[in-house]
Amino acid sequence: MVFVADSAEDRLQGNIQSWRKMLEHLTSLGMNPQTIPVVLQCNKQDLPNAVPAASLRTILRAGGRQVFEAVAIRDTGVRETLKAITREVMALSQAQLA
Repeated sequence: MVFVADSAEDRLQGNIQSWRKMLEHLTSLGMNPQTIPVVLQCNKQDLPNAVPAASLRTILRAGGRQVFEAVAIRDTGVRETLKAITREVMALSQAQLA
């Protein structure tokens, strides 16, 4: 799963609420959010009021999850995010088959 956070400072509370809702929803479906591959993409890093990606990871309590800075309209960080989540899913699939 890729969680795309809007890095604009005024979207911080919305990001926090969305992150919490995502975790709650996964739990309500009987899934453990700690075992599901999740990558954090911090979009709109080009904005003058952008919250740094490392700060968003800390604020969201995303722990050791991979985080990527992105500017989607410039295709910056998008492919890297896709590659990362693909690697995580493949690693989990291989581990489950072993």
